[in-house]
Amino acid sequence: AYGEADGPEASAEQWPTFRHDDRRSGATPAEVPAAVEQSWRAELGNRVSSPTVADGKVFAALVDQHIVVCRQAKTGRALWEVAAGARVDSPPTYHRGRVIFGSADGWVYCLRADDGELAWKFRAAPGERLVGAHGQLESAWPVHGSVLVRGGKVYACAGRSTHLDGGLHLYALDAETGEVQHSRTMKGPTYTSENIEKENYRLPQGLLPDVMISHSDGIYMHGKGFTTALEDTGGSPSLSVRASTLLDDSYFKRAAWRMNGEYARLIVHDDRNAFYVRQFDSMRGLDPSVYFTPGRKGYMLFSKDTREGDRRWFQRIPVRIRAMVQTSDILFVAGPPDAIPADDPLGPYEGRYGAELHAIDSSSGDRLAKYELPSPPVFNGIAAAGDRLYMTTEDGYLSCFAPKD
Repeated sequence: AYGEADGPEASAEQWPTFRHDDRRSGATPAEVPAAVEQSWRAELGNRVSSPTVADGKVFAALVDQHIVVCRQAKTGRALWEVAAGARVDSPPTYHRGRVIFGSADGWVYCLRADDGELAWKFRAAPGERLVGAHGQLESAWPVHGSVLVRGGKVYACAGRSTHLDGGLHLYALDAETGEVQHSRTMKGPTYTSENIEKENYRLPQGLLPDVMISHSDGIYMHGKGFTTALEDTGGSPSLSVRASTLLDDSYFKRAAWRMNGEYARLIVHDDRNAFYVRQFDSMRGLDPSVYFTPGRKGYMLFSKDTREGDRRWFQRIPVRIRAMVQTSDILFVAGPPDAIPADDPLGPYEGRYGAELHAIDSSSGDRLAKYELPSPPVFNGIAAAGDRLYMTTEDGYLSCFAPKD
């Protein structure tokens, strides 16, 4: 440990971690009105992560620049920035005055939220070995930026696959000191001529790393369950991202997320309702009638009662939704327009046509407000805290939307 850090616990109305909470629900009880206006907008850099918000501050990562930045939530004023040793692919987690994140350099960092000073750091990678990845050097055992904090412990995973470089290395660290509380290494499975001949149709699968999800009965990564002591367990989280990852923003070429028998490109949920956005009307991939035509019908946006299992409302929306947040009674969605201009057909997909922010009544599906944006949000790039929205966009900006006077 290099320093001490202390501060208030984040309330439910703040946004202290990726997708708000350790369930990665994307929902908050914060009351944000439909009528908002831009309060401030600040340029951060290239390739910005989604934001987290707590203790009067907004945090984000500049992914390729290896930097975590902190801005004052009310004004956007720069407070501090800290560089890691490699990419930071997702936003940090706030916990009692600490800002904790992993990096592709194989380390987990804990900073003081007030001034960015280092409180402790822990090498999750089993050794110092660098490899080339997407034009940069990073550890053979990278760590996702958004670590999971539960019960005073920081859960992180270093590695790329249980099949590579000695496997995945999982840790539970003390959030105050960085000391190891639990750890394990996962390897394999190993294929041989015997088991391939025996199970050549459905070979036993390994595991890939992902941002971890917590649920009442344990911790999950790619659908694999662990106890809080990192022992194997069964069960499954309410939000399933087994065949993809929570950070995969490719949209078209990735497996769907799933919850309560429904699939979607993006899902947010609270204790009673779930909200889904779909591209395809059906998952019958070999049916020639099942395809998506941009600029035609729009995307499917619908709500489902997760207790009763009934759909509450359904609509088509001409927006390729990349960010979605459920507040106390309003669903905010944002993305580029679903259009194919004849003179620039790829323009909406490449950010040249800006984006739209819609405020939708959660109970009825009625649109309450619509706002034009200069750039599309990054994937999962909206956070709600207090009575404000915070959004990171593909042009490298962080914006705050406050209630209209």
